[in-house]
Amino acid sequence: MTKERLPPASLIAAFVIASLRSSLRGSTRFAVLAVALCLALHPLFVIAHPADTTPLLVRVERHQVEFRFTMNLLNAQRLVVFDRDGDKRLTRNEIDDAIPALRDSLRKHILIAINDEDADLGSLRQHDLLWPNADTAEISEADFALRSIDLTFVREEESLIEDVWIGFDLFEQLGELHTVPGVFQQDGAFHEVSFSVTEPEYLYDTGYAEEIATANQAPPPAPAPASLSWQRLSIIALALCLLAAISMIAAR
Repeated sequence: MTKERLPPASLIAAFVIASLRSSLRGSTRFAVLAVALCLALHPLFVIAHPADTTPLLVRVERHQVEFRFTMNLLNAQRLVVFDRDGDKRLTRNEIDDAIPALRDSLRKHILIAINDEDADLGSLRQHDLLWPNADTAEISEADFALRSIDLTFVREEESLIEDVWIGFDLFEQLGELHTVPGVFQQDGAFHEVSFSVTEPEYLYDTGYAEEIATANQAPPPAPAPASLSWQRLSIIALALCLLAAISMIAAR
């Protein structure tokens, strides 16, 4: 995780101390400026935790779209209840039992449109637990952010998929710092896009419609055979007359 260039903490601390001293001396103006600067700089230190991300891979084909979310248990629990017995531990059975509710929550809060028509994520084809001994090991609450689930949705379309629009309406549940780093994969090419509370939607153009339009264009007409001009015809006729005359003279 990289950070922006941030002022050293000692600088902010110095301004805080200076503001307090100034207020004691009665220098209210300097104290107000110092406190205002501290408040302005404070957001620069607020950086999303790596756990506050849900990677998304979108595989696009001509008649099918696959959405694969990799969500850790910490974020999944913000959408649905996994730990129903409240023991702050999760077993494989508890996770499997919560998957249908998580599927429904994602289908509700992630909006999809295909070819400018309202759609949805499609059917949940599979879910995979991405940690060793997932069938037997219990996960403690301290490790919820370190254990992730892959959820793969597949939607099929009869018509050619020309564009895919995605809109996220779950940042209220997951938090304003949450991000969804997305990748669109199509025909061996990759396109990255990041979703956040300030940029919650994106329209992806597949380009398939342009390919078909180009393929269906009529080939250019073949060039017409060159027509003989009047001057050329006159020269040919004159040559034939000369040959005929020469032949008559030779015959005598």
